[in-house]
Amino acid sequence: PPQPGFVGPLSIDTSSIGQGDGLFVTQAVSKYDYLMVIPEKKCISLEYAWEDEELGDVFCFLTDEGGPGARTAALAGLVAKEWLQIKYYGNSTSSNKWDQYLRVLPWTESDHGQEHILWWTQDKVEELLGDSFAYDEALNTLNEVDVAVDNLQSILLQDPDLHEAWDPDNLITDENEIDHA
Repeated sequence: PPQPGFVGPLSIDTSSIGQGDGLFVTQAVSKYDYLMVIPEKKCISLEYAWEDEELGDVFCFLTDEGGPGARTAALAGLVAKEWLQIKYYGNSTSSNKWDQYLRVLPWTESDHGQEHILWWTQDKVEELLGDSFAYDEALNTLNEVDVAVDNLQSILLQDPDLHEAWDPDNLITDENEIDHA
């Protein structure tokens, strides 16, 4: 594989099938051609969540005991924590490592003209995807997000200094509980 940082025949341009910009290939590519190689140290990963100074122990517990979707919830928790740091204090605790990336993400439906299933109601999923192959996956995604939000609220919506007092008994840990969350 090419070295980390490699960028192949790509360009950023205005999308004709959506709102905003998109990433496009600028020449024909084969099935196994590399388009880019992102250096691992530039990626937000579970390791960063587990090593987080304030909440790493909680993210470790979450991924060990959290059941389906727990790894996604831990990553989402780290991203949310870093975003809140930027929003309220002007920079993330990661020493600006991900600030540029976090600042371009659509945090609300109106940000950057983006449309995403995470902002859809279950009725909208039914209306738009009811007869499609994507319907079940969309509902599972919304359900996983609801469970992640429930699990993360007890971690992120309190003073970070209080996370030691967080009650792991409130964590949703098995698939039967997810269906009723």
